Amino acid sequence: NILSKIDDILPSIKNIEDMPQYAQAAGGFSPDLQPLHEKARTLLTEFNQREGIYQSATEFDNTAAFITAAMQKAKMTDADVIGRMDGKLHVIHDTEELDVAIVDPKTAAQTPVADSVAQSQQTAQHFENEEQQKQYAQSQSRGMSMA
Repeated sequence: NILSKIDDILPSIKNIEDMPQYAQAAGGFSPDLQPLHEKARTLLTEFNQREGIYQSATEFDNTAAFITAAMQKAKMTDADVIGRMDGKLHVIHDTEELDVAIVDPKTAAQTPVADSVAQSQQTAQHFENEEQQKQYAQSQSRGMSMA
């Protein structure tokens, strides 16, 4: 019967608590982006409640992931509020420069989490390449001044 089959399968299913927290909550964002993703989820929840916006679980997850990738690309380390201006969502971190990431809510809601995670990985790779080029240029200029 079906119940005995379920009992057979259950021991082979990994305990959800054993899963890395980020894989469960963020759909695959790297651990260093996890706090940013949690903040995006919290601020998006507050924004939706304030604005009376209903999103399905999928739309919410997609939007939160899209916002996380946008914040990363804008080199934001935190955020304070999400607001709406000119039909776009503005994710704002109140710093001296006022960090802002702007996303289209329709695009965000329709972009699968996996696509945002992939975008995030490309951004991380891009930042890493920039840093390596900077270090290489510095070592080259040090070499020139020694010659």
